[in-house]
Amino acid sequence: MKLVIDSNRIIATLIRDSTNRRIILSQRFQFVCPPEMVDEILKYKDFVINKAKYTDEQFDELFSWILSELRISDIEKIDDFIPKAEAIMTEIEPTDVCFI
Repeated sequence: MKLVIDSNRIIATLIRDSTNRRIILSQRFQFVCPPEMVDEILKYKDFVINKAKYTDEQFDELFSWILSELRISDIEKIDDFIPKAEAIMTEIEPTDVCFI
């Protein structure tokens, strides 16, 4: 089963070894994310490092491992759906259009 995964779930997975991490790394599902998610998570790198008490290297290694388990969608494949997603998300959370 393919599921779109939100940045918050990845951040939670980075912070602690939890159910989130076990599910993402279990290979029971194929998690898909928009390309913007990588940049969004990297904006929170310092937060994650401080919260989880990681070194830069530990963060990079774990993030790379998690990314290897995700399928990053091609922007060309979702471009046609952006107007409809914007219409849906305008009142809810405009910054999450790429996840819809």
